[in-house]
Amino acid sequence: MSSQTSCFKIISGCMEPVLPLNSSVIVRHAGAHDLKAGDIAAFKTRRTSASGSDIVEVHWVTGRFRFSEKTYFLHSANNAPSLGIFSADELIGKVILLKNESLLTAADCRLSLRMKIFSLLLSPVCAISAVFARKPKKSGRIFLKILRFTQLLFFLPFSHKKGTVL
Repeated sequence: MSSQTSCFKIISGCMEPVLPLNSSVIVRHAGAHDLKAGDIAAFKTRRTSASGSDIVEVHWVTGRFRFSEKTYFLHSANNAPSLGIFSADELIGKVILLKNESLLTAADCRLSLRMKIFSLLLSPVCAISAVFARKPKKSGRIFLKILRFTQLLFFLPFSHKKGTVL
């Protein structure tokens, strides 16, 4: 595991209240094996800002999977009900500290725990649907319905108080 770190400024509100707009995060560079569900990861995007600099996204890791010999991660923002995907090649690292008055709290830790439970529940659901489904398209639709339902359960709003450590 690398001990190199980088600092990034939060330029959107998609991770509020955990990562407030205009706060900065310290990211420890990490490999795919260092990330687990519930971690907050920073990853490269193909987009650039108006000034021409690269845009880095910071989101919750909700799961991982392998496809065609590559590792991919599922991610979600605090204020978004949908999941996104990024590859291990795009991974910069894991958020280890928020440079602001507002840091992760017990409420945020409960969200992290919910993310871990969500990932644990999702794996057997995928396996069961793959085993019992005879039609891949139907299996995929069932999987998406289950995923949307569980997201509603796990991404409920939380109260936010100031804390000290991520």
